[in-house]
Amino acid sequence: MAERLHTEYDALLGWINRPNIAISNFYGAGRHLTTNGQRVRNHAGRDSPVDSTLTRLVVSGDSFTFGYGVGDQDSWAARLDQEAPGLEVVNMGQGGYCLGQAYLWYRRDGQHLDHQLHLMAFITEDYNRMARDRFMGYGKPVLRAHDDRLVVDNVPPPRPRTPGP
Repeated sequence: MAERLHTEYDALLGWINRPNIAISNFYGAGRHLTTNGQRVRNHAGRDSPVDSTLTRLVVSGDSFTFGYGVGDQDSWAARLDQEAPGLEVVNMGQGGYCLGQAYLWYRRDGQHLDHQLHLMAFITEDYNRMARDRFMGYGKPVLRAHDDRLVVDNVPPPRPRTPGP
């Protein structure tokens, strides 16, 4: 799987983008893949305080948010960043993530970013994945409600048998 080139094992999430990746033509001619030091699909770091003239939006989601198959500037998050004056978008999308994984990543790494808004974008299959402890052979956490609390099971997820995320 192509994702093995830009992801690695994560003991909470199952897999996560590698930091500071720059792969030219990853999805075809002119469609580059770049992650920053925070492992998000942005060129620039977004860990500094947001400029007072901007509103920072963190977006979480699956491969549609990440921008699977398109270049850095063509994900919907990047387009929103380009087209909405005064908005700075941080793309925390990740291929194959369910709602639970995106929530856990945001809770661990995203909520500490200076931002004013958080948008979670998902498809029906992302909800279905929540109940499974694996995705395409990769272990992942399982979130469930128990006594009005959120419980995380299958952590750390088992490592994949073959090299990759």
